Amino acid sequence: MVWAFIHLTKLHRRRRYSIVQVHNLPDFLVFAALIPKLTGARVILDPHDLMPEFYAERSQRSLDSLPVRLICWQERLACRFADHVITVTELWRQALIERGQPADKVTVVMNVADDRIFHRDVTIDAARDDGRFRLIYHGVMDQRHGLDLALRAINLIRHTAPDIHLTLHGGGEYRGPW
Repeated sequence: MVWAFIHLTKLHRRRRYSIVQVHNLPDFLVFAALIPKLTGARVILDPHDLMPEFYAERSQRSLDSLPVRLICWQERLACRFADHVITVTELWRQALIERGQPADKVTVVMNVADDRIFHRDVTIDAARDDGRFRLIYHGVMDQRHGLDLALRAINLIRHTAPDIHLTLHGGGEYRGPW
């Protein structure tokens, strides 16, 4: 964080940023934007993972444990310092609101392809159509991303949608050695 603070301060002195977006774990990296914020820049915190859940899962601790509660505290401070917070799911937005962030300060911007750029070519799809309903998941395969929920949902509907097919891409604790 010290290196990020020094580097960002030097860059800001040369360019005078009006917005600084911090997109990384840990949340406290947002404080590297102190000088730009003090000189009028707006600061956006953009966590794609929530630190308390990330740490609890990695360290196999309860969300009520002291270390995780301390991480919740630093998350709260980081979010308060930021002018706005972007997260990738409504579930995580609700978690931040429940932990004390104002609802109008937290926005969901899903981490998906832009349909205006990546659009479907119907002629290619028709040529490959094998009658299956295809779902694709790409990302980290672990508990906090809710992949177990997708698997349970598919199991519930497989009798009414027998041609459903889920393809998983990524790594993580749920990925076996195969």
